[in-house]
Amino acid sequence: MKRRFPVLYGRRIFPRRIALRAGCFVAAFILAYLLCAFVPYTVTVRAGDYLALHPYESFFGTGSDERALLMPTDEESFFTRLVLAERAEESIDVATYNFSNDDGARRFIAALVRAADRGVRVRLFTDAKMSGLNKIDGGKAKDLLEATAAVELYEYNPVNLFDPAMLPVSMHDKLYSVDGEWLIVGGANIGFHHFVNNDDLEVLISDGATEDGATAQAEAYFGQLLASPLTVRRTGKMTGKLQTYKAELLRDFSAYYDGSPFDKARDYRAEGVAVNKITLVTNPIEGKKRAPDVLEVLFMLAENSDRVHFRTPYYVLTDGYTERLTAMSAGKSSFILSTNSLYNTPNMAFGVYLKNRKKLLTPSLTVYEYQGERQNHGKAAVFDDRLSAIGSFNLDERSAHIDTEMMLIIDSEPFNAALSAELDRLDALSLAVGPDNDYLPGAVPAREVPAGKKLLYGFYGWFFAPFINLI
Repeated sequence: MKRRFPVLYGRRIFPRRIALRAGCFVAAFILAYLLCAFVPYTVTVRAGDYLALHPYESFFGTGSDERALLMPTDEESFFTRLVLAERAEESIDVATYNFSNDDGARRFIAALVRAADRGVRVRLFTDAKMSGLNKIDGGKAKDLLEATAAVELYEYNPVNLFDPAMLPVSMHDKLYSVDGEWLIVGGANIGFHHFVNNDDLEVLISDGATEDGATAQAEAYFGQLLASPLTVRRTGKMTGKLQTYKAELLRDFSAYYDGSPFDKARDYRAEGVAVNKITLVTNPIEGKKRAPDVLEVLFMLAENSDRVHFRTPYYVLTDGYTERLTAMSAGKSSFILSTNSLYNTPNMAFGVYLKNRKKLLTPSLTVYEYQGERQNHGKAAVFDDRLSAIGSFNLDERSAHIDTEMMLIIDSEPFNAALSAELDRLDALSLAVGPDNDYLPGAVPAREVPAGKKLLYGFYGWFFAPFINLI
């Protein structure tokens, strides 16, 4: 029996040919879509007027009423956020990239809701794609925030499939402001996972009577986020189920908070050190490939300093930036780049760093890799004896050109000394990479990396390293 095939315009169309043509069409569409997403990031974008407005001398001051407290992250540093939320009288502003799905995140959300119930205005800015709020209790935590009257929940850059180049863009800021008097900036996201399972760094600023200090600059930045067309408010309605969930959340918070051994009357201002000046530097909030404003400030500070120490979870910059970094290290009395090791990193981008690591290995630049059990997620730097930087910025192309980012540049000799001591402590648990691209002997043993992880990260680095230099 003869097979019958469909006829189109007088010609028989065979099923195999239809499938082939459909496959070619789908493949061409996917390729075109990926090109639309990637090509806008291949243009060259420079910092422009930002450096002209922020010359090296502008980061130094003659005195301020602000005080700065360095907080390496742990459960107590997380608890500080709850204490400040309980003390809040007027406002709480939060910007964060991610919430972990754990009790820490739930208790932080409960603290915001408790404050809102007292009449405190709460504004929470999160990344639309990576916030993780939808995962907490099946999305009920997000629904509660949307339905609480005094809470304003904003999402940055929701998915728009008709603008593929915006899909990679995220809000990577980590910022916590209370009553315009307290400000926390650092590298940690929200939840016990980020504070207990990672080694991270934050700074707590108490404002005092400084009118143009860090808290005022943060308030202006929140205003920019609020005004951006990329920021969308999410609202909802309170239901009986949400009321029940809220009651459960608040009961758990009270039990945890009241039973905590941490000091709820802690005088954070008295513990902080004196500050001459604090400057908040940020990336542009809008656009596809952004001007590398934060990176250029950090490089400018390094170029003008004799002692430089960077700490970053991973280093994934183009060869051009790497050449600048190694060139600026020449002639310095000390130039250190500290990062994680393959053993403790959970980030696949680390494979690109491993592929390119030998390009950093010059006699004037020391590379340390952390051998601790947990990854070091801190983003910080010290420049000579006065200037320090701490915030959300990784030394990678995403932070340089794609995401929103922020760093506080702090002019303070005692804070510089405290941060330097912490970075040195972490380096004592690290190994230096020698000129042959292997570890030098040190005070700690090198961690054994599973063969599967070596293979996976090696393939990732081999495949993606060429694309990084196109950005």
